Parts: sequence; C-alpha cells; structure tokens
Amino acid sequence: MRPLALYIHIPFCTRKCRYCDFVSRAASAQHIADYVRGLGVELSLFSEWCRDAGCVVSSIYLGGGTPTLLPQGVLASLIESALSCPLQPGGIEVTVEANPGTVDAAGLRRLCASGVSRLSLGVQSLSDDTLGVLGRAHTVAQAERAMDDALAAGFPFVSVDLIFGVPGGSPDEFARALRAVAGRGISHVSTYALTFEPGTPLQRALRRGEIAPVDEEEVIAMFDAADEILGSRGLVRYEVSNFARPGDECRHNLTYWHRGEYRGLGAAAHSFIDGVRFWNTPTVLGYSRAMGEGMARSGSERLTCEQERTERIMLGLRLLTEGVRIEDLRPADGTRSAEAPSNLPALIAGGLVEQRQGRVLLTRQGLLVADRVALELVV
Repeated sequence: MRPLALYIHIPFCTRKCRYCDFVSRAASAQHIADYVRGLGVELSLFSEWCRDAGCVVSSIYLGGGTPTLLPQGVLASLIESALSCPLQPGGIEVTVEANPGTVDAAGLRRLCASGVSRLSLGVQSLSDDTLGVLGRAHTVAQAERAMDDALAAGFPFVSVDLIFGVPGGSPDEFARALRAVAGRGISHVSTYALTFEPGTPLQRALRRGEIAPVDEEEVIAMFDAADEILGSRGLVRYEVSNFARPGDECRHNLTYWHRGEYRGLGAAAHSFIDGVRFWNTPTVLGYSRAMGEGMARSGSERLTCEQERTERIMLGLRLLTEGVRIEDLRPADGTRSAEAPSNLPALIAGGLVEQRQGRVLLTRQGLLVADRVALELVV
C-alpha cells in the first residue's frame, strides 16, 4: 500500500495575528457550516480515490487557522470522517493545532478521546506584552492552563510553538518561556524566528517605525538558548526549528521534509502526488462554492528535474540528522558526476556545513543562515 499524509486546513480564527500571512479569517457560523460541508464532500472524494489508487493515510494533520475554534461536535465529526479513510496499518499520527484561548480541560479530554494523538499548542510567548505585539488572542494564564490541561488530558504527544525575536522581547524572556515549557514535560517544541511577512500589520508597523527589529546578537542568543535549555531536558534539535525527545518527532512534518506524498484538503491547501503539485482555490467562500459543485482544485504543475533538485536541497538541509546526499547536489541535467559541487569546499571552510559519510549537513553556524546556505548549494 502506498502511504501519504493528509492535511486538512481550517482557516478560521478569532482574529488574525499581526504577523500572519496564512489563509485565515474570522467568519460567521454560516460560513463555518458551509466550509465544513465542503470539507465533508472533499474528504469523501479523497477516501474513494485512496481505495481506487491503493493508497493509505499515514498521518492526519488539522491546521489553520484555529481548528479548535470549530464547535466540539463538528471537530470530532471531522476527525471521525478523516479516520474513516483507508489508514496505514499499525496506527497513525493525528495532530490538531490549537490556540490556548479556544480550549478547556473538558474539550481537550473529548479531543483526545476522538483519536487525536498529538496536540500542537500555539503558545508563541509567555509574556503578555509580547503576545500583544504579536496580536495573539490569548493570555499567558490561558497558555499555561492549556499546556497543563493538555498534559492531563492524556494526549500521547503535546507540542508547543514559540516565537523569538519579537520586538520588545529579550533573551531572558525567551529563556524563561523555554524553561517553563520544558519544565512541564512537553516532549516537542517548535521555535521560530519572527519574520516580517510583506503585507502583514507587523510588517507595516516596522516600515512606519512604530517598532524596531530585535538586535541580531540578541536573536542569536535566543537561538542558542533553545539548544541549551531544551537540550538539557532531553529534547534534540532534529530540524532547523524543531526539538523533540527521540521518538517524539512529528511524523506528518517529516513527510514534507522527506518529500513524501501528501494530500491537502480545504481552502488554499496544496498537495503533492506522482510528481505533481496541485492546489485548491485560495478563498474560504470560493472553496465552499466550488465544493458545492464537487471540485475545488484551481491549479497544478509537474515539477521539473531542477525544481525537484532544489526541493531536495532546501528540505533536506533542514533535517539535521540526515542532511543532503552529495549526489543530490549535482545539476539536474546530469552533466556532472556525484562529486561535491565546486562551492562546497568554501562552505565547509567557512564553518557553515560539514561533509559526513557522503552527506552534507548544516553546522551550528550554518543553522543561523540555513536559507542562504541552501541557496548557495542550489546554484
């Protein structure tokens, strides 16, 4: 049987965060009902396709947006429908993203009982001032309660997201958040450096001079603090932004980083099957209307050899325990052998990458400029 990961996009939020450029929006009860109805149709079509194609679902991930903004019964029914698809034997990982302000102890117990094995909490910060800068719709008290309630609910895995490099923040503040999260026994932590995405309220505030970016040395100190503090609790950086206890890595995201096949359902969701990338209509209302007619796909492309090579490099470097095979660095036209590319010695000499057993891996210094290193190897 051929495995693939299933992603279901829930684009609704209490309000849009100031840094977010994802497809998400506030919506009425009717908009939510229409959208979920469309997801039900798309899930049914996907399940039928799986049976015909001999595919099985290896992981399910409900992201957003805020999936836990859906009524509890609706969310449980959606998970039940997803679990009715052909599943990989031996058990699968089911992840649901949650905003701390949208969950309570009873709801989390119900979510766990519905088959969810991994809860991903968007804590982002344990400073109310920083949460205000980010435009998050929850407080520190709600975040702390949500972490404790999630652990008590019995989820096999609880993951927490944190953002560093937020204007007004400090290395000490971020270190306190890391200790508070790891000290609770959270087994998976994602740490993301804040990026000012074009068109977001935070980026506009930066351009107007209302906020200032955090000093680069302080950002590096926060990056290093994650390694030190989480590492002392047994969480290993297995990907540029992700730490986990060995065995607690996110299987769904590993599918993306390994360039495995996946299917995305919902507005703006992307899929990758048989070397073809395809995607759904990008708006919530457009998706609901399209699924009323049984099809929401709005575009597709077959990846060229060069695009596949670029993806192997960009994604492979993120996996710190594996890196990229040297043979994957050669030009896509096959004119060069599997020897190291000409710019690799300079990257090694600069301390950005290391070569080990036929693979190229990022060093600690290379982690700080991972995107730049990947682009140099792509050229």
